[in-house]
Amino acid sequence: MIVVDARSVPDFPSGVRTRLRGLYGAYAQLDGAPPVTVLQASKSRLFEGVPRGSLELQEVASLGGPVRRAIRSLGHGRGRRFGAEVWHSETVPSLGPRDVPQLLTLHDLRHRRGRSFGNAGPVGTVLRTWASHGWLPRITRRLAALVTVSEASRQDMIESLGLAPEQVVVIPNATCGMTGTDSPHAGSLMDFSMPYVLAIGHLEARKGLDLVLHAVSHLPATLRLSVVFAGEGPQRKKLEALADRVGLHDRTWFLGRVHDGDLPALFRGAVALLFPSHWEGFGLPVYEALSFGCPVLATNLQCFEPLPKPGVLTLERDVAAWTTALTEVATNLDHWKREARSSAEGLANGTWERSAVQLAELYRSLLDSRASAKTL
Repeated sequence: MIVVDARSVPDFPSGVRTRLRGLYGAYAQLDGAPPVTVLQASKSRLFEGVPRGSLELQEVASLGGPVRRAIRSLGHGRGRRFGAEVWHSETVPSLGPRDVPQLLTLHDLRHRRGRSFGNAGPVGTVLRTWASHGWLPRITRRLAALVTVSEASRQDMIESLGLAPEQVVVIPNATCGMTGTDSPHAGSLMDFSMPYVLAIGHLEARKGLDLVLHAVSHLPATLRLSVVFAGEGPQRKKLEALADRVGLHDRTWFLGRVHDGDLPALFRGAVALLFPSHWEGFGLPVYEALSFGCPVLATNLQCFEPLPKPGVLTLERDVAAWTTALTEVATNLDHWKREARSSAEGLANGTWERSAVQLAELYRSLLDSRASAKTL
């Protein structure tokens, strides 16, 4: 049996949550896939509304934050009561029994990129820096495999963590087929007085969202756009203050955490998704936007290099460049929406079902290796 440890994954909207729901929802529908039990925190809604199929969910106590999980990892009886033959952890560190193959999903190495990309104070920053540069390389070398979401992240992990290429496996996120349906109250989110640009995700320093406000504030006077932030996080107060300083107070909306069912309407109604992140392993909102014909302006990151470019403008983090590009999109919107739909068509093979098949193959290979070792 495969045990997937998602006990410490929060069930509010996030890229990790979207991946788990999409990937294991598709996995549950596969014929002949190895049985999987997913551990989730008590009263969690992580898989609410996801077709279960062959998937077994087991509610257990949450493990808390990274410090508590790290302390728990020192124990000798960890995870043994669940009867796992392979243990797949969705949070660092892996807390499965030491005598079974261990997998860990790691989306990116954001905590190795410096304090400006994190939200911790000075003490937390020191601890995270030590953990990401000293502790993480050691624990990942003991894994049966490190699972990540893109080839860009894979190459970074091989080089930064000193891993052999065969130790890092890409099980990508879906690039098409976003299945969110309009929620009954989606219309209430759309009462904006003018066209808007959308920024979606956790409001943290790594996302570089100040660039959104600066770019919109520099648009020509004849082009008035609102800014809609969908997400919550520690940078909200700073973004609110910046909106005041650049004269966008009456044109900036903070929606907080948005239900999955509200996303289709938000994407369809937006002039463009602005995604000026400093660092990403994959960037799911970019692909979600394209699924609904929403043009994208994104930072020129390695993870976006494989994207079909017509509907996605990748830019350096320069206010003038973003203002110019946004002006072009807003003044020729029908053209750019067609380009976005064309880009989405070019990503049609990247489904959750395809990723689930790859995951099942990885699980089978580990189970077969374990069975072979027992017979020797």
